[in-house]
Parts: sequence; structure tokens; C-alpha cells
Amino acid sequence: MIRLPTLVMLLVLLFGHGVFAQGKLERHITIKMNQKPLKQVLTEIGRKGDFYFSYNTNIIKGDSLVNLGEEDRTIRQILEKLLGSNYEFVESGRYIIILQKAAAAPVKIYTISGYVLDGATKEKISNASIYESNQLVSTLTDTSGFFRLKLKDRNAHATLVVSKQLYSDTLFLVEPGYDQQFTLTIQQARFAELSPFVVSHHPVEKTWLGKWILS
Repeated sequence: MIRLPTLVMLLVLLFGHGVFAQGKLERHITIKMNQKPLKQVLTEIGRKGDFYFSYNTNIIKGDSLVNLGEEDRTIRQILEKLLGSNYEFVESGRYIIILQKAAAAPVKIYTISGYVLDGATKEKISNASIYESNQLVSTLTDTSGFFRLKLKDRNAHATLVVSKQLYSDTLFLVEPGYDQQFTLTIQQARFAELSPFVVSHHPVEKTWLGKWILS
């Protein structure tokens, strides 16, 4: 039979472990500071949470004055409100390290342009559709068969599909990243010829079956 003190100790070990193992960023604190330097506010947050901050003073302006009033909020929530969404936080021992999020690489725009020609006659084709299947953008050739399409440099290649009524759809692969000009040729679609057949002129209504149906 387990004695009461032993049972209490087991419960503390089982359920208390989750409390003590809780991350620093998930600890709840209450803090209220008005017109105080950011450096002082961070120090107070660290004191209440029993840890220290580590950060590059080039990315955190410690002398800027801030107002902060939060009650029973996690330290992560307080930091996100205090510093904004451009920072991330890493726990290491007794420290929370404040890091600036890496800026996303800018998306480069490049232009694909050129002419669409009939593969047999070499005539320029107007109102042909040029469609990029990955980025879902399209354009039409003008009266001189010219087109221009702006694409984003975010795929291994661009896939252009050229379509025109009475022509076979044609696919072209384009390397991304720089402006390019092409002459794209498409072929007229081939249609299967139907074999001729003769329709009998024999009047159906004069047969015995036809007379029986019509009656």
C-alpha cells in the first residue's frame, strides 16, 4: 500500500515535470511599463521570466522608448507585440536569443517576347494564345503576330503553350531569369478524312414494312 506522502511525491514528479520543463517563451508574466527604454523593458521581462536576453544591438534599438501593458501573457506573445513580426526567438540555456528574420529573396521579373508563325507558310499569326502553365499567366499575339509575357523567376523553367484555332497546341520550354525573344512556329491541325457513302433513294414507305408502320 502506497502511503499518502509517497503518492503526493509521485504526482509531483509526474505532473510537475511538465511545468518545470516548460519553455521560457511559453511562461506567463504580467508587466506594465510606460515610456521606458526598450533595453530596460527587455531586462524586466527577463527578470520576471528568470532568464537573460542576448541580441545584436545593431538590430535592436535599446534606447527607443516604448509602452507595454500585458497581463498573464506568454513571453512569446509579449515579444511579438513589442518587437513585431520581423524577429524570431531561440532558447539556449539561461538565454533567449533575439534574431532578425532573414529577408525573403526578391522575386525577379523577366520578359518573354517574340512572334508566332505558321509552320508551313511562315505567315505571322494574330490572336494566338500564349499561356504559361506554372504561373497561370497568358497573353494574345497582336495583328502582326507579336506577343510579350512577363514571368517570375521562381521555377526551374517556364512552360509556354501556344494555342490557336485550327492549329495543334504546341509546348515550349524556356529557361528563366533573363529577358528573351523567340520565334515560335505552330502547325495546322490535321483532320481525318471521312470515307464517302451512298444514301439509297429507295422509298421506304413503299416497302411492306414501311406500309405496315405508316398504317
